[in-house]
Amino acid sequence: MSLAAPAPAHAADTWTETGSDRADPLTESQGLASVEVPANSPNRYTGIGTIPIGVSSRGWNHVGDPDASYDGHYIEPYQRDSGNSKMYRVQAPGGGWSEYVHTLSAGEALNNSWVAVSPDGQWMLSGSGAP
Repeated sequence: MSLAAPAPAHAADTWTETGSDRADPLTESQGLASVEVPANSPNRYTGIGTIPIGVSSRGWNHVGDPDASYDGHYIEPYQRDSGNSKMYRVQAPGGGWSEYVHTLSAGEALNNSWVAVSPDGQWMLSGSGAP
């Protein structure tokens, strides 16, 4: 039996720009989600300026990187500077919003940097971005 290492992969020699975008610091500074349903839906950005007044007035002052499920549910993760919870705002495909507050367990980080949904929509993960 003989073992051989595969040939190393080579990077592309040049990049071809296909488009660009300049993020607005107030409304596009936190994250980006591509909503798959309906087809050709626009990208969704988050930033301090996208936090609704009714949400920020309750202390939720940071929105992390959002995500969306293939069935069209859009999810934003929220945090505040103190307390014992995190919050998730979910927009249903029909446009209605719901809020879900998660009480932190012992040792769980307060920050809520991102959310991700599995392709089948069965699982949602979120994290702090810190080791």
